[in-house]
Amino acid sequence: MRVFAGICTPAVLEVKNAEGVSRQLDQWLADVTQVATEVARGLSVRWFKEALARSPQYSGDFAANWRYSRNSGDTNFETGFVRASRRHRKQDVGMTGGEAFKLGDWPAQGVALKLNAGREMGFKLGDIVYISNSSTHDEPYAWKIENNQVKFRPQNAGAGAVAARTTAYMSQAYAVVESPRMVEQLRREKFS
Repeated sequence: MRVFAGICTPAVLEVKNAEGVSRQLDQWLADVTQVATEVARGLSVRWFKEALARSPQYSGDFAANWRYSRNSGDTNFETGFVRASRRHRKQDVGMTGGEAFKLGDWPAQGVALKLNAGREMGFKLGDIVYISNSSTHDEPYAWKIENNQVKFRPQNAGAGAVAARTTAYMSQAYAVVESPRMVEQLRREKFS
């Protein structure tokens, strides 16, 4: 239909091979849905990995106990996953019998990735992703870390509010996902 100065003139649209056009549209919709699903899954995995990198560490239990689940939360907590390395200072002896870890140390991050490997698979658009941490020693403390109610060692300075800092970073870094390179990176994002 065309509109000129308030006057409408009808337009006729003739579609030949309607079944073929319909099949092409169905395939296009399936392809777009697959890409959107993979990108959304990739964003959730990227958020998880960014939270790991921002997690304060001492025994490594907090960083190692991040959990990724779909459509219901995972509140499990297990201690002693990580054995401390000997490269830290003697005065920072940690709870694992070795020396204490610090923000960004890899062993705890590796444990968390291994524990969650494959949990991202099967993700569908509409799923609710829960990324949780129920770390507990004498008392639950993950929430204290998030609310900056923990006195951090200098190696972990400013490491509270992990979820808030991760969300702020992700909101800025991935505010718009439109470049083919970024789309492909997110599509490939997995725990393993």
